Amino acid sequence: MTELYFGFSLGLWISALIFATIATFLSYRITNPPLTKFPKTALIALRWIAFLMLFLMIVEPLLVRIVPRDVEPEVVILWDDSESMSLSDRQGDRKAIVAEIDESQAMRTIRA
Repeated sequence: MTELYFGFSLGLWISALIFATIATFLSYRITNPPLTKFPKTALIALRWIAFLMLFLMIVEPLLVRIVPRDVEPEVVILWDDSESMSLSDRQGDRKAIVAEIDESQAMRTIRA
C-alpha cells in the first residue's frame, strides 16, 4: 500500500492554488510581443503547473510505502563474557548462574 502525505493542511493547499493562480495571471497579464489565444493559454497552464509543483516541493511531500511481510520470530540471547562474570556477590557465583541457565530446559527448547 502506497500513500502520499503532505506536511500541510487543507487551508495551506487552497492558499497554494490561489497563489499559483495569481502568480500565473500576473506573469502573463501583458506579453511582449502580444500572443494569440492558444499559445497564451498553453503557456498560462504550464506556468500554473510549474508554480503549483514548486509549492508542493517546498512543503515536503512524504511518500509512504508499506509492504506487509511475514517474518519468523527470533529469540536473541546475549551472554556476558567479561571479567565481572567471574565475581561472586550476594546472589552467588555469576558463572554458575549462567551455566545453570544455559543447561536449563528452556534453553534447550529455544535452541531446538
